[in-house]
This record gives sequence, C-alpha cells and structure tokens, in this order.
Amino acid sequence: MKIMNFQIDEELNRLGGKGLHLKLLKQGGFRIPETFTSTDIGRLPGSTLYIVRSSAAGEDGHLKTSAGKYTTLKCIKRDDLEAAAQEVQSHYASGGVVIQPDLSSMMEFSGVAYSNLNGSCVISGGRKNFVQKIVNGDTPETEIVISDGRSKIHGIPFDPEIIKKIYQQSKNVEDYFGIPVDIEFAVIGGEVTLLQARPLPNPTELALRDHEIRRLNKATNDIKELGLEEVVLGVGNYREILANTNATHLSASTFNYIFSGDGKDVLGAVQLGRNELGYNIGNEIFPWVIMVGGKVYYNFAGDALQFRPNGILKEDFLRIVNDVYLPIVRGNPDLLNYPELRLYIQFPEQAEQVGLDPEPFRELAEKNRKAIEEIVMPTDAPMRKIAGKYNSIEECLPEIGNTVNHIRTGSAREYVKAARLAFFALEDVRFYLDRLQDEEPRQFEEMAKIYGSNSPEQLRDAIAYDESIGSFEVLESEEYRYLGSFELSQPRGFPPKRNFKKGRNISDNDLSDLVKSTRKVLEYREKVKFHLFRDYEYLKQLCEQAGQLSVFGGEIFYLEFPELDLLATEPRLAMYRIELRKQLREKKLFFEPIFESGLKSGVKMTYEKRPQLIFGSLADESMSVHVGNECYVVDSVDQTITIPGHTKVVFVPDNIRPGSHLFTVLSDYNLPVVAVPQDELEMLKGNQVQISRMDDYINIVVE
Repeated sequence: MKIMNFQIDEELNRLGGKGLHLKLLKQGGFRIPETFTSTDIGRLPGSTLYIVRSSAAGEDGHLKTSAGKYTTLKCIKRDDLEAAAQEVQSHYASGGVVIQPDLSSMMEFSGVAYSNLNGSCVISGGRKNFVQKIVNGDTPETEIVISDGRSKIHGIPFDPEIIKKIYQQSKNVEDYFGIPVDIEFAVIGGEVTLLQARPLPNPTELALRDHEIRRLNKATNDIKELGLEEVVLGVGNYREILANTNATHLSASTFNYIFSGDGKDVLGAVQLGRNELGYNIGNEIFPWVIMVGGKVYYNFAGDALQFRPNGILKEDFLRIVNDVYLPIVRGNPDLLNYPELRLYIQFPEQAEQVGLDPEPFRELAEKNRKAIEEIVMPTDAPMRKIAGKYNSIEECLPEIGNTVNHIRTGSAREYVKAARLAFFALEDVRFYLDRLQDEEPRQFEEMAKIYGSNSPEQLRDAIAYDESIGSFEVLESEEYRYLGSFELSQPRGFPPKRNFKKGRNISDNDLSDLVKSTRKVLEYREKVKFHLFRDYEYLKQLCEQAGQLSVFGGEIFYLEFPELDLLATEPRLAMYRIELRKQLREKKLFFEPIFESGLKSGVKMTYEKRPQLIFGSLADESMSVHVGNECYVVDSVDQTITIPGHTKVVFVPDNIRPGSHLFTVLSDYNLPVVAVPQDELEMLKGNQVQISRMDDYINIVVE
C-alpha cells in the first residue's frame, strides 16, 4: 500500500523503524529497555554504559527489514554518546538512533523469535548476551520450534517455563501488531524484555493460516467455555447478505456488533429483539459472524442458541446442539447452507423428539402466531439521511459509534423481530405440509403436481412466493437508496420496479390462512428492512468519510469495527492489519464449511452438493439453454436486478435461500430458479448446457 498518511510518514522519518516500533511496544504495555534518542543525551546519567542502535526510516518496515545492514555500537560511555550517535546515523539519510542502557551483563538468555514462520513459532537463542551472535549469523545454542502446541528442541535445553513466556509474548506482539513479527528478546530477572520488534515481510500461506486459526480460537473461546463440543463455521445466507466474496472485515464485524453485541456487556439486536418475542438468550451467541481467511462465516452454535425459548435451560439446549445438531451437520454439512429453515427446533413435536420439554416451544409458537396477527404494517418509506461533513477523523469516529449503537437498539432490533416472525411463519407452513404429506398423501401429491414441487420445503416456497410479496415502491425523485445487503462498501441503488402477480387459490382453508399470514409477515419484514437499510446507508456515508479523513480511503474496510479507533490513535497498526488482510483475500486457506476438527486434522469434510430447483418448475423434463443468454446468472448481491424477457431459467449461487430480498424479487418473474454450487456455477458460464430433473435435484450437463 502506498503510505499517504502524513502522520505515518512523519513519525517514521523522525524516529526510524526501530524507534517507532519500540514506541509502539511501550504503548502496548510490553516490557522494553529504557529507550532514548539523541535529543536525550544531555540528561542521561554518566555511570551507565549504553548501546547505540540504528533506526533508519527504511529499517524494520512491513515490506523490508534491512536486518543487520546498519551499525550498532555497544559499551558506550555517556560522554561518547554524541559521537557514537553521529557515527551510527551517518549511514542513512532519514530516521534516528535508539539509545538504551547496555543490558548485556544482566541477560540470562537472549535471542530472536519469529512469532509465525511458516505456521510455527521459532525461538533461537543462547545463554547470556547471545542475541548479538544470533544477529551476526552464529548457530544458536538452543532452537525451539513450536507448532500446534508441540515443541521440538535442537541443542541445549533451557527452562521450559521461560520458553513458554517467550512464546506467549511473541504471540501477544503478533496480536498487537496484527501481523506476524520478528522480535529480539532478553530474559532478565526471569521476565521477557523485548529489545525490538518488526513485521515479518511476506508471510507464507501456512503462517497466514495459523494466524487466522489463532484469531478464530480467541473469538470463539467464550462459546467453547459454555460447553460447546466443536466450533463449526457455516456459509448460509450470510455470504449473500454480506456481499458473497465481496464481504469486508469492517462490514462483517459491524454487522456482528450490531446483531450480537460484544460478547460481554453490550447485547446485540438479536438478543434485544428475540427476548421481546419470548426467547431466553443473553450474550451466548457471540460472535454471530466472523471473517476467517478473508471470507465471512456464521457461528453455527451461536446461531442455534438463538432458538432457546424461556423455560429451557442453556445447558439443556447446549446438549441438543452437541448431541443432535452437530451430528446432523457432520452427516450432511449442506444443511449449514441455510439451517434456520430446516434444522432447528421450532415446534413442540420437534422438542419431544429430542427429549426437551415441549411446553415452552408450544407457548412460544402461540406467541409468534399472535404477534403475526397483531402486526401493524408500516405505510411510509423512510427518507434518506445525509451525513454532515467532519473536519477530522477524531470528529467522525464518535458519530460512527453513535450511529452503530442507534441501529443496534433501533431499526436492527425491529428487523430482528420481523425476520424471526417471517422465518417462523415459513416454517409453520412447511410443518403443516409435512403433516399433510404423512396424513393425506394424495392431497399433498395433487398440490405438489400443481406447483411442480416434490418436497414440503419446495412446496412451501412455491406456494408462499406464488403471490408477490409487498414492499415499498419508491420514486427515484425521493432520493431514497436501498440495497438488500449489509455490506457497507457496496453501492446503494433504487428499489427495483416490480410487476406484482396474484397467487392461485388454495383449496385447503387451514393452509390458505397460514399462507396469508406468511405473506403478511414477509411484507412486514420487507418494509421494516427499508428503515434498517436507510440507517445503513447513512452509516456507509460516515465510513467512506472516515476513509477520506484518514487518507486510507476504501482500504478502511479491511479494518474491523473495534479497530477503527486506530485511525486516530495509531494508524501504523491499522496499516499492518490492512496489509495482512489484503494478502488473505488472495488466498484460499480453508475448506468450507469450517469444522474445528478439520482444522486440527487438515481433512476436508466431504459431502455431495448438487444443483437444486428452489422454486418454479421446468417447462420441459429436459431443456437446453446457453448460460449467459437464455440462462440468467445472478452472481452478486445486487438486488436491483432486471431479468431479460427471453430468459428460460435463472441460476443462482447455492447460498441464495428463502428469506432474502433477492429471493423475493426473483419470485416475481415466474421462472424456474436453480441453486448451483458456486464453483460449478463459474465453470458453466458461457456454455450450452442440458438441464433435466432428477428427483429433488437438477442434473446439468455441458453439451
């Protein structure tokens, strides 16, 4: 990244690389020697010997270390410091010098540690002042390689408790800088003193993977402490609502804070909204979503725990997660694509099957049905809000924080309630169709034939979306911007103009009533979403302004929400995080979905993923279409799509599922919509393909 920020450039040119990083270490609370510059020489005590070290502006940077290139002078008396500093600094054009007490005689063990060298921590050192010999290229007395919690020792062993301290401190420095580091250390009085730290340029894929796994473990530590057997990260519709592969760290982490709080004292909109509906969740769903390896995932167990109603203990529900949900997704990880519509307990009959008290679920179901009946439909679309202009990043950041909290406790909370009721209503229809299939199979088959759908889930979607779902239709002149994505970096557009269609009559009166309620709550959710995305559009304006004020521009989207303060307090640390995450986006470091057991073993969880018809029906049992001409491909979250009139079939990525605004818009076109695994979809583009129905799946063959 081209460094444009004056504060970063000025500080680096004044202090140099080594001096700047020592300053950062001190700010971070790490133990370093007393450190001075040439301007401090006059006030230093004369009874001490000093070491004068180079600190060139081009030394110890994130792209180049220049290790060993410049001069270090040891055992310098106070009266000789001026000359020594001039001698050291004469070898480079800009930067400073670092003056420290010469601690050589006090060192018990010293050396160099790489926090993350190709996925391992490597500690090289020796007794007393061995660090200088290591820097000069001598063979270490002791070398320890620590990988996956296991150590290998070469050479003379040293106190393992001290080695653990060095290892932990190196990882702490990596976490603080946000990037793998190379540190020089000395053990003095049994404690680790950091002599210097610098970013490790060009970390390998293994190093990046290890960095991300440790970050993931820290983020999910609380939920493990609840008693979770295994952390599982799914894809689901979270990729869709966060812009698929265009998702950014800032948007994902802001979404996480808004909807699941901070995991401590701040409750997210999910907790706030669902508790009002009769659920019983605190902060155990944190984090709800997380960026790992440059992609966004949702925390499966956190997602599941949202369904615990009042009257069911956390421990009992967690047992269901461990003993029922986890085995199910291990058997078919494809359920993680959209678990809320298939996997979780919603009704008393389901609770009884897994040994939970059905009564709390019965009470909750009745509360949900009553809440749907009492919905008051919004009548007016919210107007766009324009952010004020700020003069500095220090002025802009508080407004971002205030806006995020306003969304969390306001429009996001209301949207959570609307979305929860919408998902419940859809499940209520599916559950009715499940019973119908068991008790009245002939009636179910007749209905399935009318709508061209075989399973209760597909039939539910075909019936519910047979009639267009209402939403606000806003004129462009009203300057309202809407796009159904929580990705702040994406453009906002006008709502699509829709051709509303009337659904067919449903002969089953009970089912007809359920479907009417479902369509009502779906419309309610769509209209509530307008208020939420009006607020999100305002937040986007503020984030873009913060990027301009910090001179990081659009690259601030590589930062996470809690890291935004670095733009004002320590932009260099912000820069390091940005650089590392830019590298992550270019890699494919993890299998999908992510199972914790797979991270440890390195074995991919395999299962069959095949194209599915998610609603509509094929005009013929078999049809030939050109992908990109007669077949329209939706490959982004731009939900202002207009499908050409000659289109015969629509292909979507397999994370597009009922409940999304895009799904609702697609239903208006009365075309078959086929969900295709992302990798397969990319390979089909531009080809003539044969499409045929095969049970509940679609068979696609390139001609």
